[in-house]
Amino acid sequence: MDAAVHDDLVRRIWAEYSEMPGLSLTIFQGQRLWGLDRFTCTTALELLTAAGFLRKTVGGHYVRATEGRTSPLRMVRAEGDRDLPTILAAPRRNAS
Repeated sequence: MDAAVHDDLVRRIWAEYSEMPGLSLTIFQGQRLWGLDRFTCTTALELLTAAGFLRKTVGGHYVRATEGRTSPLRMVRAEGDRDLPTILAAPRRNAS
């Protein structure tokens, strides 16, 4: 998968969960909603889970890890050789 496409996909999923804090989807439901194959959907959701933005319930649903406002995460491109082309990172604060 092209890195730019992957970036856009993860951003899209992140945005959907940000806009709908109660969103709760299984891999299959995510595949249908976003028109993805199982591997791509799983990879994107697991990336957001590893970043702490989502969590997986015992029932296999992916939900936001926190309620209320979206955590201050922003999308950045990973540096170096990684299996996943994007990561989520906390925004850098200006030193005053």
